[in-house]
Amino acid sequence: MSETQTVTNKCIEVKIPGTDLSFRVCEDTVGLKLIHNNKEITVSIDDFRNAYALRALLALEFNYDLKSELTGKIAGFLQLNEEVNKLINQTTQNSETKEYKICLKLVNNICNGEYILANKQGVFLLNQIYVKSLNNFQDELKLISSVKIKEINEIKFNGIIDVDFNERFVKITTDENKVITGSVDEVTTFIKSKYGLKKS
Repeated sequence: MSETQTVTNKCIEVKIPGTDLSFRVCEDTVGLKLIHNNKEITVSIDDFRNAYALRALLALEFNYDLKSELTGKIAGFLQLNEEVNKLINQTTQNSETKEYKICLKLVNNICNGEYILANKQGVFLLNQIYVKSLNNFQDELKLISSVKIKEINEIKFNGIIDVDFNERFVKITTDENKVITGSVDEVTTFIKSKYGLKKS
């Protein structure tokens, strides 16, 4: 039986029995965050629950052998851990009030203050504007669509060919289980065109 310890910020530490390995599983805005060997990745709950997908992530992101017994053991203990499953259930229950926020443009790996924000009320463009009189940043929200969003996952590509497209890719699932996939710019444009508010 794996030894677990609940840590701060809705994280669970899972120690893999018979090894010196441990993984930290945390709640994240787009699913779960998996932390191991000073590296963290974001994984959707669907991929975490899928045995092959989780093994593939362990291989691609943490350099484990996809076909090894150890990789299967790690995936199994992560998926079957009671505390992790409580965290997943809580995350799923909280999805009704969850907001997803993804930066539209990164400059030197820092967001320029423009985001796409989605929740059960719709999809918004969010600008963080500096107000000199308040000496602080204020959020400016503009509703661009009333489509209701169930989940947003950021997509990472892995392969032999260089896949640094200088763009961020996302998969959006609506309340009606329609899936929209593409770069952040493409998805934003599509939502405004397909599901956008009617102009008066």
